[in-house]
Amino acid sequence: MRNVRTKTPTRRPRQPVIHTAQRIPAVAKRRKHCFVIMPLSGIRGIATEKQWTNFFENLIKPSVENSGLGFRCTRSSADVGNLLKRIIHDLDSADVVIADLTGQNANVFYELGVRHALRGRTILLAQDRKYIPFDITSYACHVYDWKTDEGRRQFQETIQKLLICLEEHPERSDNPVEDFLRDRSERVLLLLHASRLPTKVQREAADAFMKEYANKLRSIERGEIPIPGGHGGYFNTFLEIIEKGSKKEEAKIFASLRPLELGGGFAKFNRAGLFARLAGAVKAGKLQIEYIIFLSSADALKKPEVKTLLSEYKSFAYKVKVAFADQVTVPQVEIERTIALMTKRRWAFTHTWSPDGDVLIPTQWISEEDYVRLASIYERVKLQSQTCP
Repeated sequence: MRNVRTKTPTRRPRQPVIHTAQRIPAVAKRRKHCFVIMPLSGIRGIATEKQWTNFFENLIKPSVENSGLGFRCTRSSADVGNLLKRIIHDLDSADVVIADLTGQNANVFYELGVRHALRGRTILLAQDRKYIPFDITSYACHVYDWKTDEGRRQFQETIQKLLICLEEHPERSDNPVEDFLRDRSERVLLLLHASRLPTKVQREAADAFMKEYANKLRSIERGEIPIPGGHGGYFNTFLEIIEKGSKKEEAKIFASLRPLELGGGFAKFNRAGLFARLAGAVKAGKLQIEYIIFLSSADALKKPEVKTLLSEYKSFAYKVKVAFADQVTVPQVEIERTIALMTKRRWAFTHTWSPDGDVLIPTQWISEEDYVRLASIYERVKLQSQTCP
């Protein structure tokens, strides 16, 4: 019998053991991002540039990516290009940020401040408590030892437990900016990142809401101010300016009433309170109004409810004109909203009507450019209007 030599299996290099906490939430399909803020260059007496790189590559990154939570882990680098822009993007988009405060590096604290201003879910680290500034001592900052085997093992366990804690408690505050804003309920929406919420349904709903909210904020930034309170809010805002003034106001109003022609809207339109206040302001010498009533066609003038409405306008307005959609050449998008202009104060309001006579999307426009634009629409329609019969 031949002697058969048994081939000894090649021994693979021993991989470091990554200790994972027992309770791990379900891993999301989207791979989450952990961004690390740490020094890029050496700090005398603490670590060289190479040691910082080794610390990230051999300890932080594997601790995060092997946690079983579906993270990828990156840090900033000294690449060419708009480095700061990329860092700010990562600080805003990362699901979790780890910040190493060791050595009190200026760049680290700058980036940490940006992260705190943008959102939460930040883990603070330091090799010694002396590196933790007084401003954030009330927030958890984890002191670590990376020079011994036991210190590195504990570091791995700590990072993974902290990541799990953030997954299970996404609403938990971890920075002073967030706490300051949360004390003011009207500002809490500025803190809400969809990725912080635990379920897909919540994340999708929050994302859609925040996009709408952001669009409204951009409109306000442009000088387009929404007026709360619907029907009553719009007229109260408009009339309070007139009634509180010390001089007579001149108002020009383009009343786009075509929606009221649908489904008996004129009959449902409750005008008594509005017209009484307008007539009172005129009688008190505080208001002078010129109207352009905008209807679909001249045939609308034959309707009894339209005749009644026009007679009410004429009872207090010094001039009432009519214009018809099938005759004017002004683009449709410019004449779908009612426009109210106060010529002396140069304030402008717009809204639309529902078929039931309710005011929709009441808005005040405060910029000079928007006033000029709305006044131009009014004057172009006026040139194509006629005196009310």
